[in-house]
Amino acid sequence: MMLNIRFRPTCNKEEKYMRVVDKYRFFWICLRRLGITSNYTGFYFLVDIINMVINENCELKNMYKNFYPVVAKRFDKKPCSIERDIRIIIKNLWDVRLRSRMEKYWSGSSEPRCKEFVKILLDYVNDSWEYYAS
Repeated sequence: MMLNIRFRPTCNKEEKYMRVVDKYRFFWICLRRLGITSNYTGFYFLVDIINMVINENCELKNMYKNFYPVVAKRFDKKPCSIERDIRIIIKNLWDVRLRSRMEKYWSGSSEPRCKEFVKILLDYVNDSWEYYAS
């Protein structure tokens, strides 16, 4: 899955740093708009996974082997706890806040699994970026 997120080219290290900061800030803003706050441990994991998919143009295949170990190593956790913390976000917020906002991206009758939820968030971030950039 490739996202068409375009950032302006940079010339020096300071501008490159600001571009990275702006990108993280944009991910944070998108997730917070959905009601996913930094009070959830999984919030940081989701930001990291979204960043990995966008920057490295990774596909969301086999998250347990490709994404969870990398994120777990960065945060000094076990891969199963990464998945658990993301599932906690889905369980706590899906019926309360996210279902009505995500009807455009998810037509399933039940709450999505972790991989599906990350894909939904990526679609939301991409649409938000297109709106923001225009």
